[in-house]
Amino acid sequence: MFRKFILLLVLLNITSSCKYIHYSFKEGSIAADVKSISIGYIQNKASIIVPQLSQQLTDKLRQKFQSETRLDMVSSDGDFDIKGTITSYVVESVSLQAGQKASQNQLKISVQIQFTNKKNSKGDFNETFTQFAEFGSDKSLTSVELGLITLITEKLTQAIFNKTLSDW
Repeated sequence: MFRKFILLLVLLNITSSCKYIHYSFKEGSIAADVKSISIGYIQNKASIIVPQLSQQLTDKLRQKFQSETRLDMVSSDGDFDIKGTITSYVVESVSLQAGQKASQNQLKISVQIQFTNKKNSKGDFNETFTQFAEFGSDKSLTSVELGLITLITEKLTQAIFNKTLSDW
């Protein structure tokens, strides 16, 4: 009896000392009959064209679905089909200091995504996703732009991924 009590205490101590619990939403709500996904090249039709932005966003979306779902990536006509267009790429002032000088700026990117679920059209959507990242007004956009684009495309990719795999 005493050994069982000690064993129970040790197990409780081990499980309660875990600091991180990892929950994976890998498959979301992908029906069993959905086998493939096609993700077209995300065209950039924003007023400011950054050459690497389209390719980076397209690649991140493809990598996300390949690494976190069981779906086969196909070049076209997938059971899930994603098409998109970058519609906006703007820098805005977000907070003003005394004397009306901006202390923070933000780079904001919007992308229009058309998602088609060929197995269940109830999941279809055509939606604009917008994400941003802030940077200090003491820095030039060119000095932080690549890092901001990386951060924003990661946020956009996660938002698009979540929307395509949710029933909400």
